[in-house]
Amino acid sequence: MNASAQFDYQRLTEDGRLVFKGECKFEDLLKEPTFDWMQKGMNEYTPDSASLLFLKKNLAQYDIVVMMGTWCGDTKDLLPKFYKTLQMANYPLLQLTMYGLNRKKEALNYEEQLYKVKNIPVFILFKNHKEIGRITESVEQSIEKDLVKLVKKEIEGGK
Repeated sequence: MNASAQFDYQRLTEDGRLVFKGECKFEDLLKEPTFDWMQKGMNEYTPDSASLLFLKKNLAQYDIVVMMGTWCGDTKDLLPKFYKTLQMANYPLLQLTMYGLNRKKEALNYEEQLYKVKNIPVFILFKNHKEIGRITESVEQSIEKDLVKLVKKEIEGGK
């Protein structure tokens, strides 16, 4: 028997642009021709090698929830960099859940309320179902260095 995952997202048009609303995956974004910003952003980005080494060893201990908007400039900047970082760090994508939000920052099943999302994109790290940190809207240094900082803080006991 062959089974495939069903993702719960809608394809909407808001202000003449395609918007994904609901749970989706990176493959959905990459196969959408109007989202050429994903592949372009990945091609143009090179994550820091020292950070990648650390993330390869440690990031798989965490589950990640991403809340993003296919219409949002900050998402278009950070999401491709985030995805390339995950790929290069060999992160198991089955541990990642991603939700598209509309322009009102609403997900399909009120996930934006569950995760208390005010700004996007937001990348939330969890360990044992407990939130250990998040990156919201922009980065302090880079997506990979900010991820390292969150993980190190958790490893060191929140120091």
